[in-house]
Amino acid sequence: KNYMMIGNLYTDQNIDVIKGILKGLIEKDDEGVSKKVLLPGALWFASFEGKSWGKTDGFSKIVEIINNVFDKRNERAELILCTPCNDKEEAYNIKNIYKRTGVKLQSCDAVFGSDNTEILIIPGLLAITLYHFSTDDCRNLTIPIGHVTTDKDKIKNITKNIEEWSKAPRFHE
Repeated sequence: KNYMMIGNLYTDQNIDVIKGILKGLIEKDDEGVSKKVLLPGALWFASFEGKSWGKTDGFSKIVEIINNVFDKRNERAELILCTPCNDKEEAYNIKNIYKRTGVKLQSCDAVFGSDNTEILIIPGLLAITLYHFSTDDCRNLTIPIGHVTTDKDKIKNITKNIEEWSKAPRFHE
């Protein structure tokens, strides 16, 4: 299935949509109790340099919701936020801003070379892609528009593209 998404993933409306989708994907046992899913984890690629991205309580909520999808038997399964980071000082500042959320951070280049592309992927379960369209005013705001898919073939394709992108050599000056 595919769903359109407008706005940040961590707005109240989008949190409700994501919770509903995840609830429908998680298997239930014979008594109707949800079973945790043995998955490798989730990756969230986002560039938030100079933006107010992820600085609301909703961000903490979506991190918790996604981390609760994973079976704790796989201790390494969790959400990793991948974002560009230029040096140790910037990494320290980013870590301090987001430490209240409990999200793990990983430095990477802007996904597919674009600061406006955002991808959240739980391999085999869910993929969300957003593009942040810039506004014409001076507030440095963007309007995220994209889609959510639970289609296994589309998820595999997105995963494959991310893997290929991550292996491509990049040179920094």
